[in-house]
Amino acid sequence: MQRNLSRFGSEWIAPKCAKPSLRRILYGALQSASDSFGIGSWALKRILIADDHESVLRRIRGMLESHPEWEICGDAVTGRQTVAQAAELKPDLVVLDFAMPQMDGLKAAAAIKNLLPKTPILMFTMYCSAVTSEAERHGISRVIDKAKSGALLTAIEEVFASQESELVNPQQPAPSSPPATKIQLNRAS
Repeated sequence: MQRNLSRFGSEWIAPKCAKPSLRRILYGALQSASDSFGIGSWALKRILIADDHESVLRRIRGMLESHPEWEICGDAVTGRQTVAQAAELKPDLVVLDFAMPQMDGLKAAAAIKNLLPKTPILMFTMYCSAVTSEAERHGISRVIDKAKSGALLTAIEEVFASQESELVNPQQPAPSSPPATKIQLNRAS
């Protein structure tokens, strides 16, 4: 670890490339404050993205990183790599393509759902009409057409908003009625 650091006086300092972004510093400070006062969470939402085309990955990364409350925690180009990254990184959300080598998006989604059952998965694909009927069965929350890239941002915002509302107003199961009891009357004869 020290070989990546420079000595400055009596302190070790990280090189310029290792500096955290201002956004992460500010969110870290907000998270600390919110933890201290018990007022909720300001942590960045971590998103794993997967597509077998580097240009598409760059486009998705650019779109999502423009949102101040989200960060890309990892990316993958194959279905197997996506499952491995999800298991290792435990993202808050996964965005994946359908057509990927080694394992298609439906199989990758099912494997991720087995590992991380509460993690929402969005499929961002050109094959929307072909996979929509199978998507829910494989644990995919939504299917978004790549031709409508703005819809991806909207879908992610809606998924995170629904998670936030569940945290604030958890759904209480309906109280079950008490079991029926038989009352026997003792009659004096």
